[in-house]
Amino acid sequence: MHRRVAAFAVVLLSGLVLAGCGADDTGGAVAEPPAADVKKVDVKAAGFAFNPTAIQLTAGEDVQFVIDNGDEVEHSLTIDGLGVDQDVEGGKSAEAPVTKDLKAGTYKYHCKYHPAQMQGTVTVT
Repeated sequence: MHRRVAAFAVVLLSGLVLAGCGADDTGGAVAEPPAADVKKVDVKAAGFAFNPTAIQLTAGEDVQFVIDNGDEVEHSLTIDGLGVDQDVEGGKSAEAPVTKDLKAGTYKYHCKYHPAQMQGTVTVT
């Protein structure tokens, strides 16, 4: 009887050890950390205005816009020509990546809910 229990314990323990080994480099389930070369651009929406209103970027870089809404109403960061249209509830923050390579040029941005007051420009060189 003791031999059966000991054999079962060895099999169970071996299985637990193998399960804890983690994934290998051939498609395992280990999550990749975010890319370190993504440029974060902070944009504050407060007082029905954006800050900054002029953003300088370099062509080809990866960008993550981080929008912080300091107002109580919903705003958006909408950048014409870059595929960005991110809503942000009042008092919240949101992120909006640029999903295509940045091309040199000038891009207007605005809040789609308050376009007359909230505007800015992204210049890519």
